[in-house]
Amino acid sequence: MENLTLLSKKELLEMLKVSAPTLDRAVRSGDLKAVRIGRRVLFNPKDVATYIERKTSLPETLIYSQSNN
Repeated sequence: MENLTLLSKKELLEMLKVSAPTLDRAVRSGDLKAVRIGRRVLFNPKDVATYIERKTSLPETLIYSQSNN
């Protein structure tokens, strides 16, 4: 098994510079995967990268409309 370092909620809040309610909404909605171990909520850096990619990419319809101009 590979050595996996998970991010704590506090670390992720500092990294993304968002509020706790914003992060909680992303987890509740299923946009961001979280791992619960006891009371701790932890995040896989790969899942965080995927979440950031999805949130920062242009919607396909916008890309299509821009390419036709």
